[in-house]
Amino acid sequence: MRHLKLVCTLVALTALSTVVVSQTTSGHALFEQALAKERVEGNLREAIRLYERVVAEFASDRALAARALVQMGLSYEKLGRDEAVRVYERLVRDFADQQDAVVQARARLAALVRAPAAAPAAMTLRPLPDVSQDGELVAVSPDGTKAIVMDYSSGQNLALYEFGSNPKRLLTTVDWSTGWIYFGVWSPDSRRVAYQQNSQGDNPSSELRVTTLDGQSRVVYRTEGTFAVQPVGWTPDGATLVAVVRRPDGTWTLGTLPAGGGAFTPLRSFGWSYNWFTASPRLSPDGRFIALLEGEAGLRDVHVIGLDGREAHRITDDPADDFLPLWSSDGRHLAFISNRVGTVSLWAVEVEDGRPAGPAVKLKDGMVQGRLIDWTPRGIFYDQQTSTWDLYTAPMDPVDGRPTAAPRLLPYARTGRNVSPAWSPDGKRLAFVSSTAADPNRRYVVVTAADGSDSREFLVPTSQWQYTNTPYDLRWFGNGRGLGFSGLDTQGVPAIFRLLLETGEWDTIRLPADVGSTAQVEWNGDGSAVYFRRQWANAGIFERLVRSDAERLVYGSSVPLANIQRLQFSPDRTWLAFQDWPADPAANTMIKRIRILDVDTGEARTVLEAPARVNPTDPRPPNLMGWSPAGELIVERYGTGNEPSEVLIVPVNGGAPRSLALPAVGPTAPGETPPDRIAKWSPDGRTLAISRVNRAWETFVIEHPLALTAGADSRQ
Repeated sequence: MRHLKLVCTLVALTALSTVVVSQTTSGHALFEQALAKERVEGNLREAIRLYERVVAEFASDRALAARALVQMGLSYEKLGRDEAVRVYERLVRDFADQQDAVVQARARLAALVRAPAAAPAAMTLRPLPDVSQDGELVAVSPDGTKAIVMDYSSGQNLALYEFGSNPKRLLTTVDWSTGWIYFGVWSPDSRRVAYQQNSQGDNPSSELRVTTLDGQSRVVYRTEGTFAVQPVGWTPDGATLVAVVRRPDGTWTLGTLPAGGGAFTPLRSFGWSYNWFTASPRLSPDGRFIALLEGEAGLRDVHVIGLDGREAHRITDDPADDFLPLWSSDGRHLAFISNRVGTVSLWAVEVEDGRPAGPAVKLKDGMVQGRLIDWTPRGIFYDQQTSTWDLYTAPMDPVDGRPTAAPRLLPYARTGRNVSPAWSPDGKRLAFVSSTAADPNRRYVVVTAADGSDSREFLVPTSQWQYTNTPYDLRWFGNGRGLGFSGLDTQGVPAIFRLLLETGEWDTIRLPADVGSTAQVEWNGDGSAVYFRRQWANAGIFERLVRSDAERLVYGSSVPLANIQRLQFSPDRTWLAFQDWPADPAANTMIKRIRILDVDTGEARTVLEAPARVNPTDPRPPNLMGWSPAGELIVERYGTGNEPSEVLIVPVNGGAPRSLALPAVGPTAPGETPPDRIAKWSPDGRTLAISRVNRAWETFVIEHPLALTAGADSRQ
């Protein structure tokens, strides 16, 4: 009996030992699974669930449970969640015997919990000249150590820039003949970047791609044709992307898709009015809410919706324009740009569970050209384009073609945003497009006498603009009784705008989606027909009757891919000049040609041609500026490297080009890029209109942006 009892005891002890070993082994295995979810896959929510199981199911292994609590707290921190503090406090309270883990928990608590009496650091505006010089800032990594910048050395690409260390290096490598890269959104772990890649060719497409930092990319979503897909955020676990997709009907839709590739799930339609430069949605750091804009241009407010589409809350409510929403790194505030107090300023509002938790507070004035990029623990990153567009006129000797006096600023009330000068056929009137920095989407066509007197303004019937300095193609009818240009109508659809000067009435002529946002127009003699371009696939110049949809091809490109630009009739309206960039994908080259076309017969011939620039030291191809009164072309040939450009008069019937000395219009200020010049010579030869464009980019970080919110002016 005692022998039997001993055997039973040994069996029981062996079984118990096996259970203990099994439990210990499975506890560590579960912990390793959680670590893999956290560090390898970036699936923080699943990692937290597994850490909680370790603590609950294997509490007897106090060292293991304490380690699991440390990792759980770190995972909550990555999600920007308050639960991290409670986890660390629990560890300190309940696992005092686990000294190493307690030391880690106390250190994290000291970093997360601020002493109430501590004075906040002062808000500091810090310029980032290295970033400004190295490229256009696109996005800053969540850990604040790296950035994505645009690179234009051999194409439109993304480059990786590390703050204060190595020069940038390319992440993408498309060239000008194959496509373009847009946007860049960091993954929460700062290891991947989502971006948009548009291709051209017989089958153009727009792709949403994800790249690792070593340049290994893959397609996760693709749209065919001239559509677009813009990434705007990642969920904290890195498994889902939030994006805006342009549909075949031209509408824009917000939705989600798997980061590894898969179907797009729509959440909300923006209709035709989406503007990705000022209205890009933003996903909150905890992945619960998407900040977006609602309302007409000029009257927009910030709203948030739940990632599942069920919740919706209004954040701002003001009879002004609020735009460019941006979440703080902890998800507790939303910043935005607004003109609500008469100036364009940076504002912020506290947010709790997707609802405003206080009034909007002004943080900084002087944000007219500001573009919010990212808000990391380091601060708010933004860049600012300090560009001006001004018109000057200079008297010219019509015989020898030289200026007789220095240029003077056009005497018009608005300055700084006057673009697209165009002379009437008789040379007695000058038209241009004007707006103000305070209300940039409200633009006017201005018609004035050659000396700037007797101005008339015509409000353009759209607030949809692709760029700050559009339209590029304001042109007169041949009889001088009207003019027009191309752009986007109120629903964001490609259109042509036609103004009759006698009545002041506008016609809006919608175009097919394949035309693009700028049709580059010219007009016939009485404005009854318009000439416009299609580019890339099916590139050509087409004639369209205003009162019908009838089209006629007047010039077709000789190659499958081409970019046609700058349509301009000669003073006698015999020839239509334009730039033609036919691309040869097989040779990986692009040749720019300046051509003239007889729209009645279809006769076309090349006046100048040159290869496109490949390296920064290569000569840049010539640029068509316009016509001389004598019917010769005015062409600007850019220099190599730092060499200045020159302006040439080029005979269309052969002969050597000769130099045209454009009068200088003021020096370039420090920090400015060399000014672009657009010269338009009046048909009577007496006046030269010069559009001087100065562009300069500056990049800043606002450190401690909320430091002064308690004393700042607010209004909601």
